[in-house]
Amino acid sequence: MGDYGNQEQLTAQLQNMQQQMLQMQQTIQAQLDAAEHAALARQEQQAQTA
Repeated sequence: MGDYGNQEQLTAQLQNMQQQMLQMQQTIQAQLDAAEHAALARQEQQAQTA
């Protein structure tokens, strides 16, 4: 029974880590999207002033 409880705890920790990794991935993707958007906006500005 002790082993089973330990396995449950490890499973819960693993799920927590997977959730954190997913959140980090989403945060990174959002930062990349924002950077790409900013770069496109700069290109448009430069094209208009040229």
